Amino acid sequence: MFKAQLAALLLFIGSLQATILDPGVEAATEGDPSSTLCDSVSILTGDFVVFSEDLVIDGVHPLRIHRHYASGNGKGKYGGWEFFPHLEIKTKSYKKKPSKKFKRAIVREPNGTHLVFKKQEKHSFDKGWVKFTIDFEKNGKGITNTSRGTISGRANLKNYTLSQVTDHQLLLRCADGTKRTYTYSHKDNTEQKMPVFLLRKEIHPNGHKTFYQYDTHHRIEYIKNTNMENSEIYAWCRFEYEDLFDSDTKTLYCKIETSDGRKLRYEFMCKGKTSKKPRYFLRSIQSPELPEEFVTYDKIHGKIDHLVNARVLPQGRNIRADYSQGRVETLYQSVGERNEPIPTHKFVYNLEKNKPGSTDVYDAYQNKTTVCYSSRFLPQEVLYYEQDRLHHSIQSIWDENGQL
Repeated sequence: MFKAQLAALLLFIGSLQATILDPGVEAATEGDPSSTLCDSVSILTGDFVVFSEDLVIDGVHPLRIHRHYASGNGKGKYGGWEFFPHLEIKTKSYKKKPSKKFKRAIVREPNGTHLVFKKQEKHSFDKGWVKFTIDFEKNGKGITNTSRGTISGRANLKNYTLSQVTDHQLLLRCADGTKRTYTYSHKDNTEQKMPVFLLRKEIHPNGHKTFYQYDTHHRIEYIKNTNMENSEIYAWCRFEYEDLFDSDTKTLYCKIETSDGRKLRYEFMCKGKTSKKPRYFLRSIQSPELPEEFVTYDKIHGKIDHLVNARVLPQGRNIRADYSQGRVETLYQSVGERNEPIPTHKFVYNLEKNKPGSTDVYDAYQNKTTVCYSSRFLPQEVLYYEQDRLHHSIQSIWDENGQL
């Protein structure tokens, strides 16, 4: 009996770990701002990163459409790209058979951050809502309280709480006072290995509300912002998906129509068997607010890999990355009148698993900056050199939960 229980427990732990990132990747989304170089490379993890606000839909309570990318998060359906990742909460039970009692929940933030919540002991529906708390000790590596640029309780992830209100509903209370309500994605959800809850409604601190609707494939279809009484719509956007497949090309288009009369379009190339689990790689972005952008990827053994090697913008401007062992080794940027890409930064990583490490960054003039970090991916000291001579250093002291 004991062996069977132990095997089941190990199976659960393995399946949960397979659904979340290498812990250090969170440093790319929730790390101190100083640990990201040129808004393109996480110095601690070596991830190529992208954050872009592609469209702001005007209204009393505006709607904002973002996209995010971290190369270390490339195993998913969209190869590391994130679009509204906070729309889903995945849950997990220790039991093999279908169950509506969950021990773990993986919550996503709009910037792609993963938060792993664990159920509090001795909580059950008999005593009210089932409460969950963030498991920072095991899954909080890289997360800091300075990631938003200022230290504030309204931005601190430690202030998030999650409750299971009923068998089919979860309530997330965010640090800024926003309340997000999630429900089962479909009736047979508990038959899945990790049942998914979908975000249906947000109530913001000012009382305004955001509602979310989905198509039959559980893709976001419609978002609207309203007043407190739901009697007035401030802003909305509608999503349309178009798949084009032929013998040579597999393409997915996502077209977004807005309440202020504008359109945003994403184009993805599809890789893999479409009847099973295809992967979509973002190829181009057409926004009414930004220049058109194209994205290209590395190839491994002649096949497209998830690592972005260039963001190509009009007039020859681009940002390009070369990788070594999955980490950015050289960053290229267009400079001068001809916009010729030159290597502006080179990276040397000194790291061992679960141990403190450091990254050496060399600029175009061979000046070195060394960033030293703890085993929890928290930057402890930054040493600035002029050529090989130390000019000055800055030290930071953190507690075990990433609080400066």
